[in-house]
Amino acid sequence: MAALIAQLQAAPAMAQAVEAHRAIESAVASEQREQTRAAAVQVRIPLLDVRGMRVDETLRVVELELDRATRAGEEGVHVLHGHGSGALKAAVREHLQRSPYVSKARSAEAYEGGDGVTVVELA
Repeated sequence: MAALIAQLQAAPAMAQAVEAHRAIESAVASEQREQTRAAAVQVRIPLLDVRGMRVDETLRVVELELDRATRAGEEGVHVLHGHGSGALKAAVREHLQRSPYVSKARSAEAYEGGDGVTVVELA
């Protein structure tokens, strides 16, 4: 009988311990989900700003960046050439169509920077 009374008296303490353990597990799981969510948002896409450069200088810099990004295992590069007269944009896009580093080049969507940026997917 005494053992039964001792068990009944210990039951509330056990219930509190179990509840505390569940709260800790829930907090840890919530923190892990938050870290996973934050990690998924951190995407680095190299941005090469060539605004204001001459065409010949730009093409040399673009080629060097494509080489660097390919060696680094990057998936792509954004080339920021701006609008201007359109000569730099046209030269960059024409050059990218012939580059062995490039699998696809396209005008950026509005959320990526619009027509003043070319998005390059590396081969």
